[in-house]
Amino acid sequence: MKAVPQPQTPIFHQIHYFTIITTLVGFCFILLQQALSISLVPPPLYPPLSLLIILNAKASAGLSSGADAGDHKHKHGVEEYYKRMVEENPGNPLFLGNYAQFLYQSKGDLEGAEEYYGRAILADPKDGGTLSQYAKLVWDLHHDHERASTYFERAVQASPQDSHVHAAYASFLWETEEDVDEECMVPSDIDSKPPQFHHGALATAS
Repeated sequence: MKAVPQPQTPIFHQIHYFTIITTLVGFCFILLQQALSISLVPPPLYPPLSLLIILNAKASAGLSSGADAGDHKHKHGVEEYYKRMVEENPGNPLFLGNYAQFLYQSKGDLEGAEEYYGRAILADPKDGGTLSQYAKLVWDLHHDHERASTYFERAVQASPQDSHVHAAYASFLWETEEDVDEECMVPSDIDSKPPQFHHGALATAS
């Protein structure tokens, strides 16, 4: 019995397989190039905001505990970063508020902080945290109880669920209660009158 000859693969089938393999290899090469180009993108020039918040906290701690020359240099670097971010994003309430907080808590520059808090509030009037911080600044800088209370009330309305805002307002009311009571005290008419009786008695005795 003769063996049945196997049909040979047509040449066009071989060309088709070769085309598919070439296409897949080319596609993989393109994906590899894209992956390499993404990995070679340089990192952003600025550190992440979370790191900046940590640096700001460290700068504040250094100011309160007596910082040395290295700490001052570190705070200067943080300030330069804030300045650059504000210059590049002049209407960003987050950067404006963070810079104001740095000036207020780290540098003790209350006048400068007031300016940037004001700009941050204009950019975002509904930020309860910024309103609360500005209210405290108003009290520390101007000792204006009515104005500070107004901003604290705005902060509570803007962020009714923010426990930090409520705690800051309660602390303000507790700390300023005695000052307000002293301002509201008015001398009575009896205390304000001159001691006429004593003068009369002395005149009669003489």
